[in-house]
Amino acid sequence: MRGWLIGLLVVAGIIIEFGVVMLVLRAVLRSSLGKLAERFPVEEPASGAVRRDFQSFRIGAISAGYSMHVVVDERCLHLIPAAILRWCGARACSVPWSEVQVLRRFGSYRKAKVGGLDLYGPGWCLDLAAPGQP
Repeated sequence: MRGWLIGLLVVAGIIIEFGVVMLVLRAVLRSSLGKLAERFPVEEPASGAVRRDFQSFRIGAISAGYSMHVVVDERCLHLIPAAILRWCGARACSVPWSEVQVLRRFGSYRKAKVGGLDLYGPGWCLDLAAPGQP
């Protein structure tokens, strides 16, 4: 009887801990990716758009290493969270290039300002916001 109670307490503790972690992740995602998704609703990418999956981005307080799918076309930077982030409440967004301001270059990565948030991401897609700049 005693072993059964200990097992039940361990399982209950794991479930509660998982719930707390999910709540914290949702709150942090809402403060970064959530703001972008609200301000820049997802749009259908144009035909011929370039897509690369599992790219690394940092958006606000979220470091999404190899967790973002990116589609770029002539109108927008489309950010699509991978499944693990979607399970935590992240949503896709389509940011118009006019809203992307590249601030600095770090090798193959770029720092940009997007919707009032700092965004670090791969240069292959962010360079489209400022073509021709060194």
